[in-house]
Amino acid sequence: MDGAVLTAILIITVIAVAEGVSLFAECIFRNRRECYFAVIPVMADDDSLRERISDALEQTEADIILLNCGADSVHTEFCERFCLNHENAVFLAPDELEKYFSESFAIMNKR
Repeated sequence: MDGAVLTAILIITVIAVAEGVSLFAECIFRNRRECYFAVIPVMADDDSLRERISDALEQTEADIILLNCGADSVHTEFCERFCLNHENAVFLAPDELEKYFSESFAIMNKR
């Protein structure tokens, strides 16, 4: 009986230590951002596009995908110039998004 109690105490102690380390690590790395992509839809007559892009640039270092959801010529030109100046930004049509994600997350098989 004493062996079972000691084993249970040992297991509970190991779990408590693991949880304590996990909580401590969470406190240290709380401000770490793990965003891979920021997808910003671009529509015609979108007055807040510049603000949304600048907010995304301030909040993350992720790749920025400007998704063409019926953008007019002014917004299209702005997005194309933005992508030329920012190497981590792309301007895509909705049908190109799946291909972009599949290429971004592709695992190359060595043969």
